[in-house]
Amino acid sequence: GAVADVVGAASAVLNGAFNITASGTGNLTQANTLEAATNGGTIAIDALTDTVTAIAGSSDAVLNQVTGTVTATGTADISQASTIEAFAKAVSIAALTDTVTAIAGSNNNVLNQVTGAVTATGTADVAQATTIEAFAKAVSIAALTDTVAAIAGSNNNVLNQVTGAVTATGTADVAQATTIEAFAKA
Repeated sequence: GAVADVVGAASAVLNGAFNITASGTGNLTQANTLEAATNGGTIAIDALTDTVTAIAGSSDAVLNQVTGTVTATGTADISQASTIEAFAKAVSIAALTDTVTAIAGSNNNVLNQVTGAVTATGTADVAQATTIEAFAKAVSIAALTDTVAAIAGSNNNVLNQVTGAVTATGTADVAQATTIEAFAKA
């Protein structure tokens, strides 16, 4: 039956059943109720959708009941996404926003769960932006500030991730200024 109907059954009914199958999409409260059943067989839920916070606070025992997609709504930070990535069950995360430092310190496994935008807040330096650019998932970086030499030694792929200002500190020589001027990002 439908998730709400199955979850609404008396605990004696759930505990006395052998296999429990819930169709449709449930939430974590419903999945927790089914996971607590002491039935003799398996528990299967078609799909599960809940907030990033709720799913990050869940467990493999609950999420492994889901036979289809698990979706985390809202915006995760790196800590939540890392926790979710460690689950055996794959989870799709709607969006992720965190500091440049946190995202640069992350990895492809964590970022590839995100189906929507990944946004790095704060100001990156070229090294951080280069690390972020190497990820398979595109990341928007709020701003970048570094020395003239570091920016001149960078490239369009790195600088084009920046949605805000790119600021070069120090004094440029003609070669550096010419290199920087040739970048697509102003």
